[in-house]
Amino acid sequence: MELEDEMKEAELYPISSGVSKTPAVVSKPVVDIEGEMMVVSWKDSNNSPGSLVMYEVRIDDSKNVIFPCSLQYMNSLCIGPPKLEPAMIYTIQVRGVNGRGPGEWSEKTIARFKMAPPKRPDKPGVIPSYTDAKISVRIPGLKEANGTPVEKITVQYCEYDNSGNWEAETLTIPKKESQHIHEFVMHDLSPNTRYFFRVILINETGESVPSESVDITTDVPIPGEPTNIRPSSYFTSDMIKIRWNPPIEYPEFVDHYEVQYKRRKDELDSSEEYKVTQTTKLSAKVLNLKSDTWYVFYVKAVNKNGKFGGIARVEAETRWKKAAKAVLSPFAFIGGTLGGPVLGALGEGLFATKNADTKAGSVAGAVGGAVGGCILGTIGAPVIGIACAHYFVHGLPLDSDQSDDEK
Repeated sequence: MELEDEMKEAELYPISSGVSKTPAVVSKPVVDIEGEMMVVSWKDSNNSPGSLVMYEVRIDDSKNVIFPCSLQYMNSLCIGPPKLEPAMIYTIQVRGVNGRGPGEWSEKTIARFKMAPPKRPDKPGVIPSYTDAKISVRIPGLKEANGTPVEKITVQYCEYDNSGNWEAETLTIPKKESQHIHEFVMHDLSPNTRYFFRVILINETGESVPSESVDITTDVPIPGEPTNIRPSSYFTSDMIKIRWNPPIEYPEFVDHYEVQYKRRKDELDSSEEYKVTQTTKLSAKVLNLKSDTWYVFYVKAVNKNGKFGGIARVEAETRWKKAAKAVLSPFAFIGGTLGGPVLGALGEGLFATKNADTKAGSVAGAVGGAVGGCILGTIGAPVIGIACAHYFVHGLPLDSDQSDDEK
């Protein structure tokens, strides 16, 4: 064999006695793929036994790649890697060689070597939203697909807290021999959840190994607009309290509420900035306001990423601080004119109980009435008046909604 190879490389062939012409054409070769090998076989009924010194097998006519084949192999030749590459298409021809040289090439047989599952795919591109994820997968050409077009994609995914328990969804895609990108959307994911994604490519031969995993987290939903926003009945000359209910959309993803406020007359004045306060409750108290002034309030429901949906608006007014002077005099008058007789009657009643039907009892009633009127008129009335004026200006210490505010 070594001598024959050296002679072939020098384009020299041994001359056999009695040979007058080059070999006749052999039959079209038959190609079989057996495991990792390509087996080429042929028939030769046109050349008599002993007239040939060897056969030559050409597997690529464009590059003139030729393999010599000894007669002892009985008209067949096995070829495999690294001389053959997976998924490559080869044109197979055979010819005989005798002492006069090589004969004509046989008819061509076209064969693709080693049909196999696709190679390991690239990791997918994943763009998550709340409950969906857009998947982008590069589909390889024939060579990377080992000779057969990819026809299906299996997407595997699992939650981070449940790693190893892969769920799968298989998609059928159009067969294409060229490389391209296939995109699709996965639905019904959980919001604000960490996932791993990977893909498997499938051709008619089988499945590839899984790609490298991609680590993503679905988005946090954006809460909607707070509902039923309103001023509380609890307000003073320098404080306003507003209340609201949770949003209808995604209330469970509210991280906090943001309240912005300014005087109503400055609402359209961009030079006057809003003041801001935050709370996790369904109410907010705003202090150090100006009395007898209208304010406008905006409330947002904000998620943990600082995003929000609609904004609720409400207006509210502080009390008039000078109202105390207006209410003090009426209460003093009422206390002086009505409180005295009441206290007098009470004193008279207590003394008369012990001194019934006596002159002392009657005198005590008169004295008690006079003294009570004087005391209550000069001392009690201002106290009552001041207390009533305070409650009028600053409000009662509790409002009907306060218990709900603590939720």
